[in-house]
Amino acid sequence: MADSSLVVNTDDRDVRRGLAALRKRGSNMRPVFLKLKKPFKQDLKEHQKRKEGPDGSSWAPRTDGTKSRDRNAKTVKLKNGKTRTFKRRRKQKLLGKLPTSVSSKGSSKRFRGESKIPWADAHQEGATVGNGTVLPARPFLFFSQNFLDLADREITEHLRLGWTR
Repeated sequence: MADSSLVVNTDDRDVRRGLAALRKRGSNMRPVFLKLKKPFKQDLKEHQKRKEGPDGSSWAPRTDGTKSRDRNAKTVKLKNGKTRTFKRRRKQKLLGKLPTSVSSKGSSKRFRGESKIPWADAHQEGATVGNGTVLPARPFLFFSQNFLDLADREITEHLRLGWTR
């Protein structure tokens, strides 16, 4: 009886090269994370504009006392005894400069955003602050779904380029 066999030889060098390139590209995500810095800042500004937390719930409104203090002009007594009134020119924002004070850092493995301001946690989580004032939570430091979708697309494209080279 004759021995019949079938031999199949495969050449998977291209696949192995592609996987090695994908691994190399995936171990250095820094270029992608650097591209995400500007959209992240825009995302934070959008959070302040919408006045919403990560779950879509609205931030607590300002108290009447805070609103009247923001609306009032500032009156100053001058050295010559006269008084002068200065109108407030800039629009008061609920969080002030907190969203614009966030720094973002991208390394080969991680993208991180953090506030440089020590009291940012009081705004983020809510807290009792000076003179017993209760500051409600106004979460502003989070990744929105739009930003996460953008990050997903950028990361996918970064890895795809490693495979196709």
